[in-house]
Amino acid sequence: MRPQQNYRRVQIATADPTQIVVMLYEGAISNLNQTQRLLGTDDAKALERVARTQEIINYLRSVLDHQRGGEISANLERLYEYMRDKLNETLIQRTPAPVGEVIHLLGILLEAWRGVAQQSAEPEPADEPAAAPPQRSFSFMG
Repeated sequence: MRPQQNYRRVQIATADPTQIVVMLYEGAISNLNQTQRLLGTDDAKALERVARTQEIINYLRSVLDHQRGGEISANLERLYEYMRDKLNETLIQRTPAPVGEVIHLLGILLEAWRGVAQQSAEPEPADEPAAAPPQRSFSFMG
């Protein structure tokens, strides 16, 4: 296993769920940036990157919690379906335009999730200063 792969595995294993979502978005965007560069010169590799991105989007869609997420998760599901359809256009037409649109949408979502990750990493301010532990005094004299 290459050191970079090993590092990534450790990073994923120790990440909280929000950080994992950020990593998934980053991976999807990276795949699609590579797709744009490869389309027209190496369509097979480009389409492989599209397929990997579709797997990421399908995973993100599958873990949506509609009971807790309400309207937000419903909107995300529709957006993921739209992105999947756009990537299918790329598979059929082999044009980069739909890829650019999906990169743009993923970028917006990535920034939002980075904000969530940053907020969850910051300690919440205490309403009151922490109380000092009670002091005990001992007497060694009878």
